[in-house]
Formats: sequence, C-alpha cells, structure tokens
Amino acid sequence: YVALSYRWGQTANITTTVENIAARRAGIPWDTIPHTIQDAITITRRLGIQYLWVDALCIIQGSLDWEVESPKMAQVYGGAFLTISAALAPDSSHGILSRTGRAVLQPLASSNYPLQNDPLYSRAWALQERFLSPRLLIFGSDQLYWECAERQVGKNGKKIGKIVSWRMPSRISSAELIHWHAIVRDYTGRLLTVEADKLPAIAGIATLLCQVTGDQYLAGMWRKQIIGDLLWRQMYVGHGHQAPLGVPLEYRAPSWSWASLD
Repeated sequence: YVALSYRWGQTANITTTVENIAARRAGIPWDTIPHTIQDAITITRRLGIQYLWVDALCIIQGSLDWEVESPKMAQVYGGAFLTISAALAPDSSHGILSRTGRAVLQPLASSNYPLQNDPLYSRAWALQERFLSPRLLIFGSDQLYWECAERQVGKNGKKIGKIVSWRMPSRISSAELIHWHAIVRDYTGRLLTVEADKLPAIAGIATLLCQVTGDQYLAGMWRKQIIGDLLWRQMYVGHGHQAPLGVPLEYRAPSWSWASLD
C-alpha cells in the first residue's frame, strides 16, 4: 500500500466518523474527495498499487479509534511501500497535480534548505511521517524529490542535506539516540493545531527507537541519556521553522520535559 502525508489545512476535509462509516464502506463519490487526496489516488493507480492509506479516512475521527491508531504511525508509514508527500499543498483542497495530470510546480528562489518553506513541513506531524517512511515521493513547490535509505535527491540531481531530511537508518543502535536532540530541535520548531498532540505527534519515532535500542522513553527523553536530555532550554533556532514560544493552556507533560512548553 501507499501512504499519504499531507496537510489538512483550514478547509473542510473528508473524514470517516462513527456516523458515516457504513456509507464510507459502501463507496465514496469521487467529487466529494478533496483534490490532494484525489491526486494521491491517481498517483497510486499509476504506480499499479491497489491500496492508499489516508489518515482522515482510515482512522475514525472523533472517537477512541484515534487514540488507538495514532501511536501506530511507525507501523503505518514504516510498513508502506511508498509515501506520497504533498509538501507543496497548504490544505487538502489544493491538489498535487494540475488538472492535466502533471505535477504543480512553482519556481522558487534557491535555498540551502530545500522543502523547509513548503507548507507540509511546517507541521509537527509531518516530521515522523517523513522519518519513518522507507521511500518517499515528495511533491515540493519547486520540483519532485526522492528519498529512501540510499538516496535523498531532487529531480535536478542535487542531494538533500541531513538537516532537512531526517531518515530512519537501515541499522539502528543506541548510538542513534545521539541525534535525538537535533530531531527534537526540528520538531519543536514546527506547528501543531492541537496542543495536546505534542508527544503523540512524535510517538511513532519514539516507539521504533525504543524497540530497537531497548531504552526506556520518558515523556520525550531517554533513560540512558537522561542527564543530557534534561539540559534543554526554550529558545528560537537559527534556521528552519519558528513556532511561537509559549506555555500550553493545559497540562501535557511533566515540567522537566521539553514537551511541557512550546
């Protein structure tokens, strides 16, 4: 199956709920599907793959199903043959392809950090979706990008630096936790619509690292390196996204964890 990584945005998105799940199983009229998801279906069909996983449709929204399924993102994105990343789309209605079926591309000024300014990668949830996927076809604002365990490269042949392309290594050891601080620095600069999602939106990466390293995950930190993990502070970073600094309205993590603040 193919998985879709995209931004819901402010427009109304199609969803599966307890009330409409029977109708969803019977069929979904094509003209009710937002353009970004329509285009992902088209791309999946062109690849000759039968199934497409879309969070809004495959997780029953507004129910306990979300609480059960959201921690499984390591399985969902890690198990996909390919992830389609709609990096250029600000919302589900924007689309990935033009109505002629070709990628919608807009030339941008050259950047040392490709894709950093694209709408999807300002979102916190998108970090683990990209990190966990074994293969990504990224539709950026300027060009197509390919990422896998062997290569991270744009259509123009230019490689993507690790600073904007965190990948799950093919072999992982406890040494990989050294990179955790850099991943958290990137992650905390991104935006969340729901404040309470601070830890859930990175739980997929944490779950996988916990499994392969045997370390204990503690509200955004690791027992084996807890002393170093506690030496965090709230500040703006010199590059990447600049999410507003602040304090959440409700409790979501212990005060000693970086997840307790924005």
